[in-house]
Amino acid sequence: MEHLAGEAQVDFGVLEAVEEGKARDIRLLIMSFPCSNVAFYEPMPSENQECFLEGLKKLFGKAGFILRKIRIDNLTPVVKKMRGKTQKKPD
Repeated sequence: MEHLAGEAQVDFGVLEAVEEGKARDIRLLIMSFPCSNVAFYEPMPSENQECFLEGLKKLFGKAGFILRKIRIDNLTPVVKKMRGKTQKKPD
């Protein structure tokens, strides 16, 4: 897969942390720039569309700019309906 400068990938991940002696999963929204190996993350309470959009806003603030192109791979909680390659974009 070719990654151009300024392009990012976004996906949720899970960090296992120990808090007060108990293991706990923390959901992270991660925006990575494969061309430069730079990444930003934001802890989120859940993996849903609201958290995704709020997390993106925070990640753009951390990066200091808004991207023109982001690759989103199989982010089911965010996608409302899949569109095939031959289907036109909705108006």
